Amino acid sequence: MENSLNTSVERRPHLFASDDDTFEPLLNADEASALLGIHPKTIQIWARRGDVPCIRVGEKYIRFRASSLDLWVKNRLDSQPASRDRAKGTS
Repeated sequence: MENSLNTSVERRPHLFASDDDTFEPLLNADEASALLGIHPKTIQIWARRGDVPCIRVGEKYIRFRASSLDLWVKNRLDSQPASRDRAKGTS
């Protein structure tokens, strides 16, 4: 008999941090917002709008992966080179 936990996890690859199948715990809005230094309501709004990567758990709950948030922040920084240059003092 096949393990039902393994079967259900196989259908949800977004639960893993990388290709090595290491489970990455999901963060709630309070934990994710603390990582980003923003208010929990802000990340909830962004998640509902689709502005930040999230995982919907049922119809009501939203969860986040720290690795996805990290990549999201890096991509946002990479897409704003003029802002970084101004911050460094070069225009």
